[in-house]
Amino acid sequence: MHLNKGTCTFVLITLFISSMCMAADRTIEINNFMTQLSSSNSKARIDVTKLITRSGLSDTQLFDLIQEKLLDGYSIDKGSLHLDEMAWYCKALASSGLEKYRSTLVKVANEASSSKVRKYAKQSQDLINDYRERNAAINSTKHSNLNLSEKAARIYNMLQSDNLRLQKDAAKMLFRGEASDMVLFDSVQQNLEINYKQYIAKTACKWDLTDYI
Repeated sequence: MHLNKGTCTFVLITLFISSMCMAADRTIEINNFMTQLSSSNSKARIDVTKLITRSGLSDTQLFDLIQEKLLDGYSIDKGSLHLDEMAWYCKALASSGLEKYRSTLVKVANEASSSKVRKYAKQSQDLINDYRERNAAINSTKHSNLNLSEKAARIYNMLQSDNLRLQKDAAKMLFRGEASDMVLFDSVQQNLEINYKQYIAKTACKWDLTDYI
């Protein structure tokens, strides 16, 4: 099919506007996260940090704020809730998938007053590369032709990933009602069928082997 110049221009403008809208949506989300991180309530800060950890975001402005909070509090022991908060900040920095935060995690792992915080800082160092791959999968534009909302598109990417943990997290998001597009539930069904067939094949193989014992 031949597209004339006017049609091509229209398509390009539409795609540009769509991409700008998607970026704006994430900007709003990031700003909301940063506002919630400034809450005076420790439990609220922990809850939003958990959301950030599974968001697939790598925004340096957001994670610089988390780094600042971690560096301000890692050497202080104000009780179990404060230590939980510091531990989640460690995991959140890893979830950025960015190498720039590794040195901070190394520092906290070596110097934190709490053994719990030191442990999570050390574990988080090992998660940076995993989260980099995870974030790339979540934010893939491979399935952009489905015209899903931004959140639904991220969930679909997670379901289509070969990473079972990503698939599990996506299923949790659907269970919580974060999206309801039928294509997402179709993907869940397909995953279940594939995993079931793989399980049956492995089980059959196991029983076949026992015949020779």
